[in-house]
Amino acid sequence: MTTCSPPRSRCSSHELPPPRGHRRGGVPLPLPVGRHGDHEAAAARRHHPEERRPAQPVRPPDEHRHRQVAFGRASELWTDTFAVPGSRSSGPEGITAKVIGPGWESARETNDGEDTVIFCPTPTMWVLGRTAAHSSDDLEKAREFVRACSIVSMNDGTFADEPSSLSDAERKTAPVAFVDAMSPTEFFETAAALLWREGPHGADGSVLMRLRDLGIERGRIFVFADQTTEVQAALTAAVPAGRAAILEAGRRRDRFVNGWSYSTENIGTWGNNYVRRALVARWGIAANPAEDAVYLQPRADAEGNPINGGNQHVIHFEPGGTPPAKAFWSLTVYDRNGFLIANDLNRFGIRSRDDVRYNTDGSLDIFLGPECADPHGDSNWIPTIAGPLDMSMRLYMPENEFLTGQWTPPPIRRTNAP
Repeated sequence: MTTCSPPRSRCSSHELPPPRGHRRGGVPLPLPVGRHGDHEAAAARRHHPEERRPAQPVRPPDEHRHRQVAFGRASELWTDTFAVPGSRSSGPEGITAKVIGPGWESARETNDGEDTVIFCPTPTMWVLGRTAAHSSDDLEKAREFVRACSIVSMNDGTFADEPSSLSDAERKTAPVAFVDAMSPTEFFETAAALLWREGPHGADGSVLMRLRDLGIERGRIFVFADQTTEVQAALTAAVPAGRAAILEAGRRRDRFVNGWSYSTENIGTWGNNYVRRALVARWGIAANPAEDAVYLQPRADAEGNPINGGNQHVIHFEPGGTPPAKAFWSLTVYDRNGFLIANDLNRFGIRSRDDVRYNTDGSLDIFLGPECADPHGDSNWIPTIAGPLDMSMRLYMPENEFLTGQWTPPPIRRTNAP
């Protein structure tokens, strides 16, 4: 993927997951979340604080394809998902929407009753669209659908390119590493400048009053060196303390069941939960609301031990007990660094639409390991390699059965001797 160009503010990756070279997060790639193997992806970023012109996304109809356009609210700052036009929210019909940012004087006039109007709380928005690709053979149709989606300016159909203030070396640096390398001076002066540019979050009233005591206030240039010794010391200590709080939050999830951890509440929109907002921005950015998609990650096997790809494992779903999702579900496996694992089958996971083999009683076994232990051949086998193993089970448009905790993921059981 590359940066989008006008007039159609859109870019996409036109292939199913490669065997190497694509990580889940923390690397200098336009998409911060790793390839799922389920979707054709497209992304766009728009920032026009002076023009404040509405943007007009257009999505064609498709009755047979799960698709999702997640409008991530100000991805550089707040990362709230403020609208998700897609299969769950707007159905199979095509949609033309007007996206209106703050300060647009003619907002009421733009609502002519014919198009959907979406209000973006900040001048900057980041758009991530996903379109299901049912197989490699279906990929071209998914591409055609993505090409028919567009974001255009309601003024003249084009967006002006915005020059970057970053050097070539800085643009090639992973965003997380870039922020981690900032000094306290750089971090807080940048944060204050972004607050001035984007405006505060709607629920930040109390925090804004506290920030004012530190010299950080919208409409006021913040200079770290001009603050008192006490304030400088407090802000300097806050950087490692904040990072530690974020990392600790990453070890906790709302639910931990059978070795799997996942969140179904307070996800996608953050309110005043600043630690969770920062956590998701660090590892993912612009998370889906749980009603659209939920990702589960295993922390241990059935015995509480770390999962090593050099061992043989099985995930057993009882009859009728596969992940309950209205759209589909998938299981994708990664190596210790978050990369997809190259293998002769060119298989990196299993999806509900794949041609898997069920047992005679209707149950389903998915096998993971360096050797095939699948009695059906290899249809249910995901090859792995020795070393710490990471994986993600994803449910798209999960059923209430999952959201309410009635369905829980089965444990990952090691099948070979220790």
